[in-house]
Amino acid sequence: MDEIGLRGLVAAGAVLLGSVLQGSLGFGFALVAAPVLIFLNPDWVPGALFVSGWPFVALMTWRERKHLSLQSEFSPWVGLLAGLVMGLLVLRVVEPSRLGMIVASVILLAVVLSVLGGRIPLNPWSRLFGGALAGFMGATASIPGPALALLHQEASPVQMRAVLAPYFFLGSTLALAGLWATGQLSSDTVRMGLLLIPASLSGFIISSRTARWVQPALLRPAVYLFSGMAALSLLARSILS
Repeated sequence: MDEIGLRGLVAAGAVLLGSVLQGSLGFGFALVAAPVLIFLNPDWVPGALFVSGWPFVALMTWRERKHLSLQSEFSPWVGLLAGLVMGLLVLRVVEPSRLGMIVASVILLAVVLSVLGGRIPLNPWSRLFGGALAGFMGATASIPGPALALLHQEASPVQMRAVLAPYFFLGSTLALAGLWATGQLSSDTVRMGLLLIPASLSGFIISSRTARWVQPALLRPAVYLFSGMAALSLLARSILS
């Protein structure tokens, strides 16, 4: 197998694993897939990640639609749009490594405070800020999930999936449009993303079964672990870049 074929196979494995994780817990796709794709080819992130994940998050949003509350989603959606626009604009003038350090520090601080017993009040303003931070993280670091996962850490697995799925769908759609409009979406990136779609769809199919195994008691530790790993990964990536 040539080098290109091997890299594609490894990338497909990461996307498959990330899809199973997110389809089961509600988050985790970018945490697993983004570092692997960056290692294989930095040009694949974030474009190929969003292209390969778009059909997955669309199907997941449809699967969890019965548990979706549009009223609770409105504030983070507004924040999402603002955060995405700000992230895309800031990317053009600020080095990604500096942004990564700031965002990673904010997430790590939130994780530490949560572990120590602090709780973020769940209201329209916190949802708005969480959505904006997640949108900003998605545009600048390809890891949008930790902000909203921490915000909804006391939700049940079903509620977590229902809250985050439409957010990721809207975020992926707007991010792809923004990357295209700003000339940051190359044909090679799109081609790689399309090749990875079967892996993400396979992960969706598998997660339809594994989602039933997720116990509520395990969700909050999973949120802390996911958010902490995402922040450390982003911090390491920023320092080494």
